[in-house]
Amino acid sequence: MKRNEIIDILRGIAVTLVVLYHSFPDTVLSGYIGVDLFFVISGYVIFGTIKSRSALSIKEQWVGFYYRRIYRIIPPLAVVAVAAALLNALFIPYSAMNKNALFTGLGGFLGVANYVIEKQTGGYFEAVGDLNMFHHMWSLSLEEQFYFVAPIVVITMLRYSVANTSLIVLSVGFLVSLGVCGVTYLINGATYLSTPSRAWEILAGGIVFELSDSVCNFTNSRRSNKILSKSLLISLARFLIVLILILAFVIPRANFPFPGAILPVIMASLLVFASYFLTATELVPHSKFRNCLLFLGRISYSLYLWNWVVIVFINWTIGLDGVSVKLLSICASVMLATGSWFFVEKPAIEFAKKTEPKRQWFYAVSSMILAMLLLMLSFRFSRDLSISVTGRNKIDWYQPTIPVKTLIVGDINQKLSGNNLFVFGDSHAQFYRGLFSELKAEGVGIYLDGQGGRGFSLIKPLTQIGKTDLTNFLSAVGSFGKPGDIVFFPALRLPRLCDYWVAYDKESIIHGVLYNDLQAHSNALREFNIVTTTLTLKGFNVLIDGPKPVLPAPAFRCSDWFNKSNPIGRNGISIARDELNGHRNNVMQVLQTIVQNQPNMFIWDPFKILCPDETCSAFEGERVVFFDGDHLSNYGCQKLKESFLNELEHIFVQQE
Repeated sequence: MKRNEIIDILRGIAVTLVVLYHSFPDTVLSGYIGVDLFFVISGYVIFGTIKSRSALSIKEQWVGFYYRRIYRIIPPLAVVAVAAALLNALFIPYSAMNKNALFTGLGGFLGVANYVIEKQTGGYFEAVGDLNMFHHMWSLSLEEQFYFVAPIVVITMLRYSVANTSLIVLSVGFLVSLGVCGVTYLINGATYLSTPSRAWEILAGGIVFELSDSVCNFTNSRRSNKILSKSLLISLARFLIVLILILAFVIPRANFPFPGAILPVIMASLLVFASYFLTATELVPHSKFRNCLLFLGRISYSLYLWNWVVIVFINWTIGLDGVSVKLLSICASVMLATGSWFFVEKPAIEFAKKTEPKRQWFYAVSSMILAMLLLMLSFRFSRDLSISVTGRNKIDWYQPTIPVKTLIVGDINQKLSGNNLFVFGDSHAQFYRGLFSELKAEGVGIYLDGQGGRGFSLIKPLTQIGKTDLTNFLSAVGSFGKPGDIVFFPALRLPRLCDYWVAYDKESIIHGVLYNDLQAHSNALREFNIVTTTLTLKGFNVLIDGPKPVLPAPAFRCSDWFNKSNPIGRNGISIARDELNGHRNNVMQVLQTIVQNQPNMFIWDPFKILCPDETCSAFEGERVVFFDGDHLSNYGCQKLKESFLNELEHIFVQQE
């Protein structure tokens, strides 16, 4: 299929919208419609390429299609992925976010990144995605899934079907996919990352090719004046471009991709249709502007890949704050993409043309496997490669790993031998691992079941998933435990002042109402009382931790020379103790009400150890106490060791 310069211009417009959206999301509100333009263009080009080679055998078409896709996609993707992994290892302090990024990156190579992201975060627009260097691979995966099946169907259909069948099949597929998108959106809104819900956009491009090809055959000419005057067609195309640019500022996320994507896809389809009859000079007569768009179109794939890596790298380091930094991110992206086009993408395409198919497959698959291996190695050793203070002082920052959902038997012949501690909670249960890892040597068995968002916050009841996990946990307590053992329920019980990706308005949180939904709070208390009463009646002891300090910024994100100026740390990594006392006193009153007249229920309060002075800080001198805004570091756990062991000993001895 001959290269169409107007298609390159449309690619240039599409990638420009995406890049502007990444840098100015609060201004170019809907710049993500550039991806929808890419989908339509991709469908048009791919179906056109398949049909242009219909004279070849089915095997030649299948093999040719897939190796062209691999050589078009894999080399730039491999280079960008390895570069991103190296930047990630060097400059991004290791955290749970790294694991998410690794799985997304591997998913990008395997063509399932969209579903990995959906499982990790629940959707494309979740803020946590802004810190994942491989988040943008969702669209590549979506196309790869579509093109894994569609070419087989189309090639077979072209070989054995009668005229116009392909247009009918594409139209039916378009309507079915659009219907799936609409129905899924109405049921649960989860359509953005789903291939069945987005395939209609790619199919629209295929339909445009079939229609334009039919019109060309009908007129036996590419001169559009046999159907429509050239001047009118040019005016219509320019008008559609202006409308798309306007839409990039106005479509709300809540209505995307259904019905929000329908209008951009229609406009993109009409523009692609017009490209069959116009020249680039007719559409964009200004030579410098036209050449700029043509160049952006040619490097659009590399630019799409590099731009998000640059954006996330800046988000993690100096912060994407201020127009100058945002413009710098765009310039850096264009420079990297230009280098990628001339030294990676273009040579790979030329190499594919000169190499035997068997060798092409070998080189392509080998490069993909090598890139995936380097990706995994860089994440595996990221704490060792890191130039961050978190990497230089790993023992203080990072807690040891211990097995979860299995009973670790304590050592024998120790003072506390024969006793067990069962732990159920949210991420704060996991961030006590530095404490729990010491218990085995003291003779205490430990069973840990902790996962983010699934603890007894007492602010709202457990989610359905949390209730299922609790049921499984209580079953384990019944199987491995005995009367006198301790069941520990740690959780975050104060409102966060920050997350990994954002610093919240400290003043509004501190002076706000803690239990603003009294019904949810009441239900949470009732739920917790039922669980604890059941346990104490069976002879178990119940331990609850008092609320720990919460800080205005995550320490691991703003403690290095390259991220100290990050906007997420603008509120500092310390807070006056008096500012926390309001909410903290409310929580302590609730906890004391729960345990009163309950001889087998106890409160362990680590607050004064973690905040001994008038100011609560993430650091004690040079040593870190809090890993982020509310989770403990390993050193923070060590500070609590004596107090925690004394509490356990007190409970176990009292029971005896």
